[in-house]
Amino acid sequence: NWGRYLAWKKGEVRDAVRYHVGRMLACRTPQLGVHIYRCEQCGLERIVPHSCKSPFCSSCGKARTDQWCSELLSELLEVPYRHLTFTLPWQIRLPIQDNRERLLQVLCRACADTLLALTYGHPKPLSRKALERLKGMAAEQRYRPGIILVIHTFGSDLKWNVHLHVIVTCGGLSEDGTRFVKAPEKSLVSVKELATECKLRVIEGVQKEEEKSPLVKRRL
Repeated sequence: NWGRYLAWKKGEVRDAVRYHVGRMLACRTPQLGVHIYRCEQCGLERIVPHSCKSPFCSSCGKARTDQWCSELLSELLEVPYRHLTFTLPWQIRLPIQDNRERLLQVLCRACADTLLALTYGHPKPLSRKALERLKGMAAEQRYRPGIILVIHTFGSDLKWNVHLHVIVTCGGLSEDGTRFVKAPEKSLVSVKELATECKLRVIEGVQKEEEKSPLVKRRL
């Protein structure tokens, strides 16, 4: 039904989606080329079609994910981790959908800087409450956490719902880099502080991108 879907959408499907779905549908067919293996002794030949290597593909994408997980696990520290999710209201999701290349990077940077600002103080927090809390925190209590960011651009219903899953260490390197500082046992920082700081940083990042050059704006 891919051809029918494209005809129904009438040019609304992004080039990247067309490319990856096209490769997925041609996966392990002669359309993507083949390797021919021949036994030197008996002359028996075997034709092996190329795989698509697209993240859309249930076969190639799974292999790629497994490889990424294996490489990542070899780099993780033997310390406790926590899983955070940063999501956005629909008013912010639409500009990101229309300016993916520029604003997805803004979102990642905003989330990373939020965690660094609230645990380490660099960059300087944008929210007043977080700034006041850090001023009252001893330098020995501040730390630089390890952060892994993974973008999801859709929810369980496959609709556009850009959000980030974040794995963060429960603690991190001290300011001088000589010791590991443990995070508070109850929580890294309050959810309210995280939400406020991230919101301010996303808004600031979007505004800066708009100043560089106008963003694509959807007419509602």
